[in-house]
Amino acid sequence: WQNEPSMIAVYPLGHYSVWDNNELRYSLRSLHNIPEVTDVILVGQQPDWANTQHIYTYDGNNRVENIWRKMEMISEYMEGSNNAFLFMADDIFITRPTSLPMFYDGDIQRKIDNAEGVQSSGRYRDMLIATKMLLEYHSLPTINFALHYPLIVYPDILKKSLEFKGEYSWRTIYCNLSYHYHRQEIQERTDCKLWKPEHYDNHDIFSISDRFLTKQGRELLQTLFPDKCRYENY
Repeated sequence: WQNEPSMIAVYPLGHYSVWDNNELRYSLRSLHNIPEVTDVILVGQQPDWANTQHIYTYDGNNRVENIWRKMEMISEYMEGSNNAFLFMADDIFITRPTSLPMFYDGDIQRKIDNAEGVQSSGRYRDMLIATKMLLEYHSLPTINFALHYPLIVYPDILKKSLEFKGEYSWRTIYCNLSYHYHRQEIQERTDCKLWKPEHYDNHDIFSISDRFLTKQGRELLQTLFPDKCRYENY
């Protein structure tokens, strides 16, 4: 399996950033390592400096509802298209050219059993359990795809995933549907989320938390991605 010949990168973007959306700036710069990407769409907010396409939608207090709403907006925008797109996030960075299978980390039940820290909160765990039960009810795989990696998304499977809208993990539902219908390539891999800059070890792909953005973390991103890209007005 190879990346698509050309793709749009789609970023859902909320209204909150601890670094004035500079995370997005460096994520956009990292897209040069995925040369198949030919354009970018921000869904939600758009910083003044961003030179991208934009689909506005509001954010409420429920993060799960927010992502489902944004995926609906993306699906409407992609209506009639058969072209896959790259689903990104402002906290994901790509440091070198790489292929992008769907990365997974075991079964959802293992995620439920091993949830730690913020992920052990009742609401998050309840969402995982509900997602697993929904997939089982529809005789779909129950693989855990709730990881912080870029994702190749196909409009037809995206549209089908929206039939399951609710207090569920959109990404996990989409990927299990895609694996079930498309047999899209999957690869087992631990999550790439880094909590501190000292955890960076020449990763090909990594994601960051707000705690990463110390002075050292910001300087690391500036060092890795120093060059302004075409998606920046200034």
